[in-house]
Amino acid sequence: EIPDVMIEDRIDDMARDFSYRLSSQGLDVDNYLKYTNQDANTFRDGFREGAKKQVSLRLALEAVARAENIEITQEDINSEFIKLAEQYKMDVDKIKEFIHPDDLSEDLKTNKALDIVKENAIVIDDIYSEEECEVSD
Repeated sequence: EIPDVMIEDRIDDMARDFSYRLSSQGLDVDNYLKYTNQDANTFRDGFREGAKKQVSLRLALEAVARAENIEITQEDINSEFIKLAEQYKMDVDKIKEFIHPDDLSEDLKTNKALDIVKENAIVIDDIYSEEECEVSD
């Protein structure tokens, strides 16, 4: 079972990101809620299932990272800050104001863990119907 606080934190992040996207289009959350006939609780609940899935995936990838002893170097972190600065056309120091190195390190670990999962995944080409998957008595 995923701790509620982790889900609520992820919902907060998702709602904040949504709010930023709205503001970049000249809108705000209050007007969005009016237009969609939602209150703040309904708005947040709309993120709940996605937040649960994202937290579950993150926890699984963190477990893979631990099991595989994935380490992130300072060079990895610096390189990622440079990539982000180029991507967002911002100064590296400005990016560092928004992203803590420890958070970036954790993201890099989970990305490496995801790469390991992808590399070791077994793709099954055959798709079976529900009836074909049932076991007879």
